[in-house]
Amino acid sequence: MIDPLKRFSPTPYTVYLTFCGMTVRIETNSQGLLDRLQSLGSLPKAQDAADPHCIFKVVTEPDQQALGCADDLIAYSASDHHLSLVSIGPDSFLGYDRRSRLGISFISEKLVLDERLFATYFVPGLRFVLLPAGDAS
Repeated sequence: MIDPLKRFSPTPYTVYLTFCGMTVRIETNSQGLLDRLQSLGSLPKAQDAADPHCIFKVVTEPDQQALGCADDLIAYSASDHHLSLVSIGPDSFLGYDRRSRLGISFISEKLVLDERLFATYFVPGLRFVLLPAGDAS
C-alpha cells in the first residue's frame, strides 16, 4: 500500500520525559533525537511512565533541501482550543490535538543534528503545541 503521508512510519525508539510539568511519551525513528532530548538537562526522564499525559510521534527525515542558516528559518504557529501547529522552515512541523492527547511531528535530520537549531526551534515548538493557547509557562 502506498502511504504518501507516511502514517505508518515505524517509531521503534521511545522515551518518557517530563516536559512542561507533564509526562510525555516520545516515539521516534531516530536514536539521535532521543539522545538530543536527553542531553537537555531541562527535560528529565519521567519518574512515572505508566500513564503519560500525551503521546508524541516524531519522525525524522533526510533533508530534502538545504535549511540555510538558522537565521533564515522562520517558524509559523497557529493554535485554537484543541489543535496546535508549528511549521519550521520548508520541511518540518509539529502538530498536537489536545482532545486525543496525540502529537505528530516530521522534522528534518538537520534540526536534530544541529544543537543550536534544535534548541532554538524544536524545543520551543514542542512547548508551544503542548501548552494550552496563551499559556507561556
